[in-house]
Amino acid sequence: MKYIFLIISLFILISCTNNEDSSKSIIKISHNENSNFDIKIDRILKIPINDSCFIGDITQILKTKNNIILVDANKMPSVYIIDLDQNSIRELSVKGSGPKEYIHPVFAVIDSSEKTLNVLDIGKNSILKYNINDDFLFIDEKKIPFNTNQFHYLNDNKIIWNNTDYDKGMELSKFKVIITDSLYSIKIKDLKKEFHNGYSFDSFKRKFYNHNNQTCFYFPFIPTLYTFNNNSINEKYQFMIEGFEFPSSNFLKRIGSDNQNYIPVLFESPYIFTFEIFENETHFLISFFKQNNYYAIYNKQTKESKIFTSSEFQRIINIPFLSPPISVIDNNFVSIIYDINDIKENIDTIVNNELNKIIINSRVDDNPILIFYTFE
Repeated sequence: MKYIFLIISLFILISCTNNEDSSKSIIKISHNENSNFDIKIDRILKIPINDSCFIGDITQILKTKNNIILVDANKMPSVYIIDLDQNSIRELSVKGSGPKEYIHPVFAVIDSSEKTLNVLDIGKNSILKYNINDDFLFIDEKKIPFNTNQFHYLNDNKIIWNNTDYDKGMELSKFKVIITDSLYSIKIKDLKKEFHNGYSFDSFKRKFYNHNNQTCFYFPFIPTLYTFNNNSINEKYQFMIEGFEFPSSNFLKRIGSDNQNYIPVLFESPYIFTFEIFENETHFLISFFKQNNYYAIYNKQTKESKIFTSSEFQRIINIPFLSPPISVIDNNFVSIIYDINDIKENIDTIVNNELNKIIINSRVDDNPILIFYTFE
């Protein structure tokens, strides 16, 4: 009788474990013609300009109480501070290899507990820390003992890092994620890499973000959103987009074998080439590329969804030449108008009076315009 009880208990335990694995939340996004997504423009911000701050590209946007922080990791790598009260802009620091200077900043994180802005500089492989409450005064700089391009702060003085080491001979390079203490000592290595290749095309796109005080993150080619809870990494959502497929690890291994450049083959393949996940209180907005730019919208409350091409999305929001989303600020998705000249030539298509006035009064060489919007 004792052994029968043990067998039954083991069966129940296995069944519960299997149920737990199969209960991962799957978000299915389909193109539902009957779903209506009205777009409300909540704010328009023309980025100020001065003789030294010409914005060529924006890869990340953050916000403190009175400041917007812009990161350009691509064209002219730097970090810019917009003072919303003064309507002014300045660079966070001087570019260079000396103390307090950065060479190639690629990512920034606000540590709310410390009231600091923390900038990752891959040129010096270090984190530079600035005081938010003291006009972003430089505090200190700390070297990172591994390669990374994004990070985020967790509870209990832990930091999670995206691991960009690709040397197959190194044990560390086998993992996607590193978790350290505040001194950057490695405590956890997790999520084994299935695809090793030195080529990358979206290194600086934001893949770590904070939502409702929870760190969320994802990786190229894998439509899974992870979180860090109870000292472990957990799958929160898996996304499925009707009519589109993500490349399998076997396909990537085949086209990227022997460290060959897989990017041109993937670009021409029938699979999603790249994607980004954005989330606010009510919606997911996934921008992705497969021979064209697309937007997949999902209402977390009603479960309604819809898929748009970029041109369809621009017609709905009534703004041509609008970039894919870059960030979520104050529950608003944020996209960018980069080319003032092109939109000036299409001024008749702009129905928003505020934006119309801004464009009329803008010069073709002015800084970009930020568009803050939500779905209704």
